[in-house]
Amino acid sequence: MKKKTVSLMIAIFVISGVVVADDLFPPDWRGDARTVTAEWDSWAPIDPVSNPDQWSFGTGQFAMDVPFAMLNPDGIDLLSTYEGRSDVLHLHEYGEGYLPGLGFHLPNFIGGDYKTVRVQVTYWPDEFGNDAWLSNDFFVLAGMDPLNPDNTLPGYGINDDPIAATWIDEQENGGWLTETYEFTITPNPAWEDIWFGFEEYPAYVDQVVIDTICIPEPATLLLLSLGGLALRKRKQQF
Repeated sequence: MKKKTVSLMIAIFVISGVVVADDLFPPDWRGDARTVTAEWDSWAPIDPVSNPDQWSFGTGQFAMDVPFAMLNPDGIDLLSTYEGRSDVLHLHEYGEGYLPGLGFHLPNFIGGDYKTVRVQVTYWPDEFGNDAWLSNDFFVLAGMDPLNPDNTLPGYGINDDPIAATWIDEQENGGWLTETYEFTITPNPAWEDIWFGFEEYPAYVDQVVIDTICIPEPATLLLLSLGGLALRKRKQQF
């Protein structure tokens, strides 16, 4: 198993005016059209759905959906404090069945060729000598009908292989490691649930930040451009 080289740096970033200590590697496209940003840090309550501490859509966007985390209460405990952090998830087993115990649901926008997902996870990688590294295998359930979650896209069903995500960067802060991975979903679905796990357990997660962007098809981009041009012409007539 590959050991990771970590750099000792401390940084503070801001999302929507709120200080988020471990939002270290935001994508350049954050806040653009057809984007979603969601951050989980407090996690309470585990019931088993946890709303994000904060989330936002990109410029001029709105979706009739909200992000939320899916926590398997049989495999996850919420610790009030751990290694200097508060509200830490203790993952003590992989989870029930095929999926890991920690998952996330993200809203979606206009259909298109593909969707890019960036995930930042801040976790404690070493417990009693175990190498509890974050796995780069991300399980994705995705479909085109939000009212029929059992009708998934080919390659994105419960029995399909995980996506091998691309490692972006990492940073260590007082023993806590923030790792960042990115992957794409093709085609861009109407809904998706994202699950990830660790190479060994127990594992401890303090914070998760997820960014997504929907990339429209060229024909859709043309229609959007023509719509904007028509709107500008109408304004010029008044």
